[in-house]
Amino acid sequence: MDKQFQHYGETVCQFVSHATSKEKAAIRAELTAHMEDHAQALMDAGYDKDHAQNAALTAMGDPTEVGKALNKEYPLRWLVLSRVSAVLLVWIVLTLLLISPTFFRVPDNLEARFSPLTCVAQSGQPVAYPDIRQDLPGGNVLSFCRVGVSPSNGLYTVYVSAVTYNKNPFYPTVDLWDGIWTFTCGGIPQEGSWSDGTFILRDVKRGDPISFHYDRYGTAFDLDIPIPWEEVPE
Repeated sequence: MDKQFQHYGETVCQFVSHATSKEKAAIRAELTAHMEDHAQALMDAGYDKDHAQNAALTAMGDPTEVGKALNKEYPLRWLVLSRVSAVLLVWIVLTLLLISPTFFRVPDNLEARFSPLTCVAQSGQPVAYPDIRQDLPGGNVLSFCRVGVSPSNGLYTVYVSAVTYNKNPFYPTVDLWDGIWTFTCGGIPQEGSWSDGTFILRDVKRGDPISFHYDRYGTAFDLDIPIPWEEVPE
């Protein structure tokens, strides 16, 4: 285990005061596993080990804020209940799971946040792994994580992969429905299509700059998507 990852998990757990020792150990293990997966994915893509690990840590965010957010989900009464008999505890947990589906959101949220490449279709030859993040309404975040390119009859198909997640892992995540986003390729609007976490843009000319445009619920912004065309085979 990398010492930086271990230190990150320990720092997070310092602020989760209402969790039991076993729960804190599970939190540390989960965070470490996601950081290791993220770093490994970057190393597989060509990053050196130090760069990949630093990028994985940066993607996690401030451990103090992460710990405080998790602590809100572990109220003091949860710690008290964890000390009662095993039968009563199992009954309480099962009840919570039945009436509170938010618990099931956590694994998907953490995967999207810390290991986004495992969440998207990795189509085309990879040419860039951007770390572009943009806040969306409701505490959501849009994160672009990969760009792939494939030649097609003298033009190119460009695959821009992205994930969304909520800053609070227990909250729902916004979907990227059609109609709330568009792309421009060389200044020309292109709606493209959305599949398995990847925007598919067809008939793109070599050298065309690509921009992403979002407009929903009063939030609008533009993001430039970097494509190193000089590295794309003709």
